[in-house]
Amino acid sequence: MGASRRAVGPLYDSAGARSRPAISGRVPVGENIGSFGEVREMSGGYWNRVLVVDLEQGTSRDEVLDAGARDLLLGGSGLGAWLWEHHSAAGAGALEPGNALVFATGPLTGTFAPTSGRHEVVTRSPETGAYGEGDAGGTFGTALKRAGYDALVITGSAARASVLVVDGDQVRLEDAGDLWGKDVIDADTALRARLGGGFSTALIGPAGERLVLMANIVHDGADARVAGRGGLGAVMGSKLLKGIAVRGTKQVLVHDPDALKQLMRETVPAMRERAIGMHLFGTTGGVQRAEEAGDLPIRNWRDGSFPQAAALSGEAIAERLTGRYHCAGCPIGCGRTVRLHVEGHEGHNGAGLEYESVGALGSLLMLTDLDVVEQAASLCNVLGLDTISTGGTLATAMEARELGLVTAADTDGIDLVWGNGEAVLAMIPRVARRQGFGTRLADGSRTFAASVGHLELAMEVKGMELPAHDPRAYVSLGLGYATATRGACHLQGFSYAFERAATMPEIGLTAPMDRFEHTGKVAMVKATQDLMGLFDSLKFCKFAIYGGLNLTLMSQFLSAVTGRRLSTAELMEIGERIYTYKRLLATRMGISRADDTLPERLLSTDRGGSVAGHVAWLDADVLNEYYDLRGWDRLGIPTAETVRRLSIDQLSTVDPAPEGGDLC
Repeated sequence: MGASRRAVGPLYDSAGARSRPAISGRVPVGENIGSFGEVREMSGGYWNRVLVVDLEQGTSRDEVLDAGARDLLLGGSGLGAWLWEHHSAAGAGALEPGNALVFATGPLTGTFAPTSGRHEVVTRSPETGAYGEGDAGGTFGTALKRAGYDALVITGSAARASVLVVDGDQVRLEDAGDLWGKDVIDADTALRARLGGGFSTALIGPAGERLVLMANIVHDGADARVAGRGGLGAVMGSKLLKGIAVRGTKQVLVHDPDALKQLMRETVPAMRERAIGMHLFGTTGGVQRAEEAGDLPIRNWRDGSFPQAAALSGEAIAERLTGRYHCAGCPIGCGRTVRLHVEGHEGHNGAGLEYESVGALGSLLMLTDLDVVEQAASLCNVLGLDTISTGGTLATAMEARELGLVTAADTDGIDLVWGNGEAVLAMIPRVARRQGFGTRLADGSRTFAASVGHLELAMEVKGMELPAHDPRAYVSLGLGYATATRGACHLQGFSYAFERAATMPEIGLTAPMDRFEHTGKVAMVKATQDLMGLFDSLKFCKFAIYGGLNLTLMSQFLSAVTGRRLSTAELMEIGERIYTYKRLLATRMGISRADDTLPERLLSTDRGGSVAGHVAWLDADVLNEYYDLRGWDRLGIPTAETVRRLSIDQLSTVDPAPEGGDLC
């Protein structure tokens, strides 16, 4: 599956030295490193073009999208994984120049298909050392698609702080010395003033610049649509890439516009109505329900009740909203804006709280003041930190303080104890800037817990902190967290939604499954992981499930946009291919059965409350059943037979498990 490539103009002067961007009036403009003036034909949701930028050489090239990889993986997460593999240097570490950084759209991105304004960021994660990805909404994916690209691949490392500007067919690197050190909002404001209107941005904050392993990539400035997990922002920082700005004005053509319009008429009104709760309260609408169900994490996953949950609920937050936010192409609009209370941005409107941030920076740390929790989350967004991993790491530090493993003297005089909001607000900037005690926390909970000799305090899988859903409340989550390719993740399977309210009749999930029942859960976890692989590759938002999106409709939307007619069974096979392919890549980075586990606290500690008597469901037999169902060997490596059955042998250079090997 070779790709057709065409090199274009380098950003070097005649002496071979890196040239400095020219200055024109008030607007610094870098030399073009690519200009693709030819007319691009588009039909059926794909441009069949990938923009590849080599920061080391200062060049870009326009690459023809491999048709075989496109058809086998669709786009987004699956195609991003393929592009990452084929543009990364073998064995390159996460923070080394050879680790490619991929921004991939799906075939539906940029169309009017509901909730499809999304893209995937794929790279090797510095937090886990293995496969990393992040799904983000906002406007960036749509802008990239309308600029004429299905994906953007960035390799190498720049010689100085830089911004990549993709302005339709013009591609250039600009000096970012004036932006380096700025927080996300200030950098976004300055960049937009420099470039003019119509751009969508992806930026890192000080955390990414300082290679904090929980740094994120923030899209759309203060609106904070983030690729949050796994330290993807540190990869940008290692490349001295402060940000990316994209402007696109091309029309995304579809195969059958009339069919797409008819589908929109049939689905969008119902989706708005069925997902009205998400529109009114966003993800925080589930805070009180989660506390009542024993799902909300409390005091580093130890306690069973949090009576103050109502104070942090979506209903409480709704009283202080200044507006609502819709990602591109979304009829639901779960985003909310609030007045920020962050130094330098007081009174600025920005992204409101999400459920995960309430869990990680609220109940997990025993913080009950909504003002403090909101400010903590805003600080993370502005500084470019993942709220989930930041909260999880702070919880580990607080428990270490409780046990006397660190003292106030160790923590810069900040009394890092449960419920101390001032301490949390003081420590977050230290983490983002690797200052003082924050330096010890900047590499995540596992590294910090190891430094105090108590790994059991870190609530993580594969090095990535747990999201705010408890496997003791929804038993499918135990297996889902353990086997998620990017570390502890509730979104790569989304299985708890199908134990709570969601259905997907085409795969046998006709009614929500009992959340404590074990029977059928292994098959359910596999099925939902495969299903989410589809969502992340077509680029539908998972919340569209609450609005009634199902596999049949997904097939119809794909057909209307691309002309490709696939049955629901064929779609699920693609989802299975995507999930197994990503697992194969993860095994090349060292992931195996030993990593498919959970923190001992979840496996052995009864937290009480509404889940009294329950612990997380995961043991050797459960893993064996899951591996057998997936066609992986007992080490968790996809077998050669499975790789052939799913046509992954046509995609990857990674060796599967040896045939005839020991499966015991």
